[in-house]
Amino acid sequence: MRILILEDDLERMDTFNRLLKGHRIVHVSTVFDAIQAFKREPRFDVVFLDHDLNDVVPNMYGYDERTGKHVAIFMVKYLMPDKKPKKVVVHSMNDEGARGIMSILNSGEFQPRRVPFTEIVPYLKSELL
Repeated sequence: MRILILEDDLERMDTFNRLLKGHRIVHVSTVFDAIQAFKREPRFDVVFLDHDLNDVVPNMYGYDERTGKHVAIFMVKYLMPDKKPKKVVVHSMNDEGARGIMSILNSGEFQPRRVPFTEIVPYLKSELL
């Protein structure tokens, strides 16, 4: 499977890498890199989205925080049907942020699943491995 993982925590990324060994993993830690990955790859089978990222970009007012919500908006607005992933998993531990991502994705004909990172190991073992 082709898997995109938006995650900026190295320990969490190690967990994903260990459990998903044998799959093609594209790991990104910023919104820009996630969008570029969507543009490069023909299609991801699974996308894992985190909300809270250490992704801050300058703007005319100072700085603007980028979150997994921005990737969800990109997916809804700009992904063509043939590029939409089969599964989207929101693994953020931030309940409010995860609800926001879920709401955006539900509006775009995705069927996201919320799996907080603390539950990711059993999820991966039961659903993807």
